[in-house]
Amino acid sequence: MRKPGRSVDQFRSLLDASMEAVTVLVDTRIAYINRSGAKLFGFDDPSEVIGKDILEFHYQEDWGTVMKRALGMQRGESSTSRNVYSIRRRDGTKVEVEANSTTFQYEGKPAILTFTRGIMERNVYEGRLEVLHQHATELGRALTLEEVGEATFKAIERIISFEQGAFGVVSEGFLKFLFFKGVIGEPKLVELPLEGPGITVRAVKKGETQRIGDIRHEKDFVLGTAEGAYQSLSELAVPVKVEGQVVAVINLESGQIDAFSEHDQKLLETLSLHVASAYQRIRARAEHVSSTLIRLRLLESERKGREKLSALHASAMKLSEAPDLDSIWRIVVETLTSVLGFGVVSIGVVDGGSIRFTRTSGITLPEGLSVRLDQPSISARAIRTLKTQLVNDVSTDPDYFSAIFDDDGAPVMKSDLVVPVIMDDKAEAVINVESPKPGAFTEDDMKLVETLGTHASSAISRVRRVETLQRLVEEKTTELRDADQLAAAGRISAMVAHDLRSPIQVIRNATTIIKMKPNLTDKMLKTIEESCARADNMLESFRSDTRDMPLNIEAVDLGALIRMILEESPTPVKVKVKLKVGKNLKAVQLDKFRVRRVLENLTSNAVDAMKGEGALRISAELKGGEVVVSVSDTGVGIPEAELPKVFKAFYTTKPKGLGLGLAFCRRAVEAQGGRITVRSKPGEGTTFTFVIPQKPQD
Repeated sequence: MRKPGRSVDQFRSLLDASMEAVTVLVDTRIAYINRSGAKLFGFDDPSEVIGKDILEFHYQEDWGTVMKRALGMQRGESSTSRNVYSIRRRDGTKVEVEANSTTFQYEGKPAILTFTRGIMERNVYEGRLEVLHQHATELGRALTLEEVGEATFKAIERIISFEQGAFGVVSEGFLKFLFFKGVIGEPKLVELPLEGPGITVRAVKKGETQRIGDIRHEKDFVLGTAEGAYQSLSELAVPVKVEGQVVAVINLESGQIDAFSEHDQKLLETLSLHVASAYQRIRARAEHVSSTLIRLRLLESERKGREKLSALHASAMKLSEAPDLDSIWRIVVETLTSVLGFGVVSIGVVDGGSIRFTRTSGITLPEGLSVRLDQPSISARAIRTLKTQLVNDVSTDPDYFSAIFDDDGAPVMKSDLVVPVIMDDKAEAVINVESPKPGAFTEDDMKLVETLGTHASSAISRVRRVETLQRLVEEKTTELRDADQLAAAGRISAMVAHDLRSPIQVIRNATTIIKMKPNLTDKMLKTIEESCARADNMLESFRSDTRDMPLNIEAVDLGALIRMILEESPTPVKVKVKLKVGKNLKAVQLDKFRVRRVLENLTSNAVDAMKGEGALRISAELKGGEVVVSVSDTGVGIPEAELPKVFKAFYTTKPKGLGLGLAFCRRAVEAQGGRITVRSKPGEGTTFTFVIPQKPQD
């Protein structure tokens, strides 16, 4: 059996480590908040926030809505799980947030677990994508490669933190730098021979991005700025390719170790696609390409590139709001086919030791198709190597696996582009794009699909994080419920034992007297019978409070029933009883046993609340086809924060109470299609009202 403490600790650790703001509300008080949540509200330490009322962080005009939603959810009322609203930080600034909430038990009390994300964070992400879109437009106006470099670094400055950068083009065996950013003084080198050292040179020769977290151990590093003015520790060099050939390099440097992330790399690689289009257009102009048709094709190619990147921008926004994995893959496939124009697409998800293909478009795969990771296939190779596989002639690739063949037995598809979707250095899925034509895909296509894969990875990570936390919430709630049930069983046992001790003792005493004085046998037998009946009544009362009995609807004289209950349970002398019974209540359709028990519970509680003095008011009427009964007292009242709990099993304010009476009342009324409510004001009293509908008589 799992130890509850371990799960609770794991649950708390996950919440503490979450990058999203996490809060737990009990009533409207913050019972728990993690460090991310404290920072969202403008505090450094969560302990500064715990215990505060959540209303302190909302604007006054929103207090009513916030209270209604929070208290309603804790009462079990339905509510939208996702909400967008404004919060007020500690310094008074306004922040737009989106929040996902769920109810659970926290330290034995109904509570709300909320994951909050500043919309500003999402806006930053959207802003980066918007910068990419604007960059493509800016490059469309560039007339020289120097202007391309300047426009590119204008965009980079807005989306990536760096300290120095350069843009260089490949020319006559050298990498010649045309534009510098952040360089103090004159650059030491303005060109590097392609046969020599240099991380940027390596990017040219390998045709691959070079992301170096610590260049101090890099033998290829070459100091390219004013000597002694700056110490570079990280470098990111991204090649720009045209028709498979590296024509330029975008290079960033930083004085911090591991300054550039994988996300920075993907952003810069996306920028390189724009630069490639602009480079091709400017080179064509410089070489005096006279053909109007060729120029138009270049311009059209550039325009389509901008449109595709704009489409990726829109897709990323959809993915950031996708609620589940199925929605994520649907958006990915729609983007690839409807927007980017790929004809044949499939999604393969890693499932144990296989890739299981779950969604396709433009192709019909055998039902339940899966490919083992230890068998030859391009998809499996992408999973194992964590690298994109671009194969423009599958007949030359021994790993190619085909599920569809033509009439001659040859694979229908001729080109294959497989992009792994990577999370935490592990491939979780593959995006597979195919074509019946050889040479169908370019490196630009590869970068576009890789960018989409990065967006999908981010969305999957978010969804799984929320799912993990929700699962732990459910586990913890179950454990707490089990603990509550065990505690309740202990309380029930103790109460039953306590209540039965008295009649059992009477029976024991009676049997002793019979042995000592046989002449008193008849009298003692009567005493024993009475004690047995008393014990039986106790058990029957408990059983009726805890078990659901079959409904027995019959004609009941409600007025007479109420009077009988009052006569059988005399009230204290100083408690004034006021009864008001309306007309047409002599034959209402009710479950007599249940209604009697409800009235007994409500009147008993009312008398107890008045502590021997006050006014007990009972009213009953037939209104709008419903029986409406109210029981009011002038007792101590119930605090507003406690009202949502009064109908929950085992909730009680009485030292020896079991907390089953009002829970039974609610079940009994609802079993007859009715409802029960409570109104109370501390110091003035409480009113319980139950309503039971009457079915039309045949």
